[in-house]
Amino acid sequence: MLPSISEQFARQDRTIFSQSLNRALRVILAFTLPVSALMAIGIAPLVGLFGFDQAGAELVVWTTRAFLIGLAGHAMLEIAARGFYAQQNAITPLWASGLMATVFTFLAIFLAGRLGSPGIALANSLAFTFQALLLWYLLTRKFPGVTRVTSTLVRALLAATAGGAAVYFVMQLPLPALPLAIGALLVGVLMALPFVWQEVKLLLRL
Repeated sequence: MLPSISEQFARQDRTIFSQSLNRALRVILAFTLPVSALMAIGIAPLVGLFGFDQAGAELVVWTTRAFLIGLAGHAMLEIAARGFYAQQNAITPLWASGLMATVFTFLAIFLAGRLGSPGIALANSLAFTFQALLLWYLLTRKFPGVTRVTSTLVRALLAATAGGAAVYFVMQLPLPALPLAIGALLVGVLMALPFVWQEVKLLLRL
């Protein structure tokens, strides 16, 4: 989307520029929040396929779950940074990255001592999400309304809840690990899709 929003900003079409960023943000939230929930619940059987012992499998599962907490933040950051690059402003994302690195360092030291590897993953998720929210806040100050996503956020959370619950209940079935995990995730996707179908159609128009 960078060439498109760069052209929009160059034309000084601020309304279309803001709308493009807003649509991208809505799509990102609608997809990443349910995916994070589905994968966090359905990841355990998949990890078990790689021959870890119980302790190793639990470590991988919880580390993955900690990274999944930051999936939306990582994706939001990609869009926000492009919003600044389109304005030929690379300085703001740069100093925000420096601030994020500082936050990550302190969080990683603090959380790693208490949670181990999942603590480092959680520090990564929190730091990148902080950076993303900071950049979106700065964009909002310049382009009011660019972060109006309340409806999408509510439906994305409902999708995550419905999809996650479906995955959890399917996972209770006495089936082999691989087909169980794949089947559970497919059911979860089907349960989540109706809530975010508006954003699915929006993605096709981006």
